[in-house]
Amino acid sequence: MQQNGKQYGINVNNVIFGGESAGGFIAADFVTIQANPEYAKEIDINPVIELTDIKALVLEVPILDFSRGHRIVTEDIVTDYIFAQSGSAYIGQPVVSADKISYNH
Repeated sequence: MQQNGKQYGINVNNVIFGGESAGGFIAADFVTIQANPEYAKEIDINPVIELTDIKALVLEVPILDFSRGHRIVTEDIVTDYIFAQSGSAYIGQPVVSADKISYNH
């Protein structure tokens, strides 16, 4: 963004990040990396934009807790399992259901 923003008309000194669902998780995690040097170091990702350049973070129904994000409204173990595996693959950790049964060891 900083390298090519100008050619696309992006003002990198005035940025809003946002996302919905899993995209909300990614946007929130990205901004957290910019805002929290200890967290950035822990996950070995360097901040790439000044926190003062981020003007807002807009999240719509983000998945912020993968231990609950895979649970759907109706009981459907297959769909729960698929969502759990997707979340687990993204975060690289086992996902545990609300009833504490691990889908992925």
